[in-house]
Amino acid sequence: MSLHLPHAPIDWFSLFCGLTAAALTTAGLAVLVMTDPGHRSAPTVFLFTFGYAFLAALAIGLPALGRLIRRRALNWKTAAMAGAFSSGLPGLTFILLIANCRTNAVVAGVTMCVEGSRTLASWGWSAALMAALMAGGALAGLVGYGVYRGLKRFVSPHH
Repeated sequence: MSLHLPHAPIDWFSLFCGLTAAALTTAGLAVLVMTDPGHRSAPTVFLFTFGYAFLAALAIGLPALGRLIRRRALNWKTAAMAGAFSSGLPGLTFILLIANCRTNAVVAGVTMCVEGSRTLASWGWSAALMAALMAGGALAGLVGYGVYRGLKRFVSPHH
């Protein structure tokens, strides 16, 4: 015998704010990693990364989080996993479609291919990139979850 709980309602305003906070976190991390915050390129890096992260959050994160909320499964762990997935999927796409032997022999100064085959350094670079993207995504997911939970309690304190 299984107990079937009704689907939980979604507080769309709090969810949107949480996704925005996650995208802002991602953009801030990108500026810290890619350039000095005071450098003239920092605003461009921030705006581009925020736009990209926000679109990824809407396209990938929103459907995943909506399901988690409806199933009453959203918590800090699942939010971190959703953030890691939302960040990792575009990174994996980059590695498979752009940073490969057909299109690039050298990426970020690393020899990716020798005679059409990936090098060990290439696989290491790809793994490190994925780990960094997913760790940043997990952190952004945690920040977004915190904003979502905080706003949800403020907006609808009876939940």
